[in-house]
Amino acid sequence: LIPTLSRQEILLETLNFYYRNRVKFVFNICDSTKKHGKSFLERMNYLSNELNINYYHKINFSDREAIFFLMGKTETPFAAFSGDDDFFVPSGLIKCADFLKKNNDFRVAYGKAIIVDGKSLKDKNSKISASNYWGNISFEEKNVVNRLDKLSSNYLVNLFGVHRAKELKNDYKVSSNLPSRTAAEILTNYLTIVRGKGKFLNYPYLIRQVHPARYLMHTTLESTLVDDNLAEAIPDFIDAFSKALFNQGIKKKDALLLSKKYLKKILSDYKSSSYLNLRKKLKVFDI
Repeated sequence: LIPTLSRQEILLETLNFYYRNRVKFVFNICDSTKKHGKSFLERMNYLSNELNINYYHKINFSDREAIFFLMGKTETPFAAFSGDDDFFVPSGLIKCADFLKKNNDFRVAYGKAIIVDGKSLKDKNSKISASNYWGNISFEEKNVVNRLDKLSSNYLVNLFGVHRAKELKNDYKVSSNLPSRTAAEILTNYLTIVRGKGKFLNYPYLIRQVHPARYLMHTTLESTLVDDNLAEAIPDFIDAFSKALFNQGIKKKDALLLSKKYLKKILSDYKSSSYLNLRKKLKVFDI
């Protein structure tokens, strides 16, 4: 599932990667770009004949609306969300889907992921600058609070994992209407772990890029609360979180207290877990 906005060359680069690898996946793309040039449309038409692409042009959609729209168009049993500038390792996606087929108590599966400097990746004469993106954490505890305690201390964007398509849509439903991109991403990651287990598989899975055109979350809590409307999203965030905990058998009063506890932890750790800090951890590898 790939939402995109005004990044034609980046989207084509991503699709060309899958074309070169002759993958058999279904690509659902929601493009909110107002107008396209002739060369882009010609290349998309060619790639659509080579790859299984469902392309939707929805110029008035926010990124959250685009993601949820794509989830509604998904007809495959499994789905994975991707930025238009990220690359999934095809064999890793298959391994994760196979795992979910055999393990109904797990809600998401994902493999090894790295974050790479896009410039170093494209320059054949340059050393690769990269770092581990999310480690090797699994959330296999039977008790939901134990899983959430681990997630709150080892935050992981499981939205990028492989999910059962219907479950992913259910986990993202509230997020699609939140006014904050940050709140939408975090809430989805927490609701997935509330409702099931998460499994890390020791296979190459995801490559995320750093480059000047990347969409970045705000790097300070103040700007996130105000400019990204996180403060406005907090009541709906707590309400959705509490209801999910209640549906897992936790008393209503305790569910509310727990949802507030985890939100406070998220806010207190926001700066240390920001994307900017991941960027600073990039290391140079001679490959």
